[in-house]
Amino acid sequence: MRTIFIALMLALTLAACGTKDETPESPVTPPDAAATQDQSPTQAADPTAVADPIPEGPVGTMQLADGSTLVITELVKLDKFYLYLSGKLNGRSSTIVSFTRFSDLRGFNAFVFKDQNNFIITTKRGKELVFTDAHVYIGNDSPDTYSFYIMDENLDKKLVTVPKKDVATIKIN
Repeated sequence: MRTIFIALMLALTLAACGTKDETPESPVTPPDAAATQDQSPTQAADPTAVADPIPEGPVGTMQLADGSTLVITELVKLDKFYLYLSGKLNGRSSTIVSFTRFSDLRGFNAFVFKDQNNFIITTKRGKELVFTDAHVYIGNDSPDTYSFYIMDENLDKKLVTVPKKDVATIKIN
C-alpha cells in the first residue's frame, strides 16, 4: 500500500512538472526605464554602474615649480580611470592604485612631488603614503605629462597638458 501511494505521488509530481510552461515571460519595463529606452544604445545606462556624483566647482589645484597655480575644473578619464598609479608604497613591493570613481579620489588631500617618480600622498584622514619609483597617470597615458581641464580667461573649458617635471603639488578638493 505504501509503495503504491509513493508511486502515485511521484507520478502526480511528474505530471504537474511536465505541464509547466517554460517559456520566459516578457520583461516588464519599469516607469523609470522608459526614459532610458529613448536613448541610443551608446548612451544607455550600464545597469551595473555605481553612481559617481561629481561636485560642482573646481576639482582641485595644481601648483607648479615656478609658483604659479592652475585650478583644475575637470579631470579627463584615462579609459575608465581618473587616476592610475603604480610604484613602491613605503619601500615595499609594487603597488597599484587606480580610481574609477571620483568619490574615491576625494579621499586624497594632496600629492607632494619630490620629482616626477617620487612623491608623498597625504590623505584626508592624515595618513602619508610615500611612493618611490612610481608612475602616475592623470588624463593621459604619457610618462611625461598630465592632462586636465581648466577655465580659460573667457570662462571656456580648455584642455591643458602640463609636464610632470614642472609639478610641485596637486591638491584635491
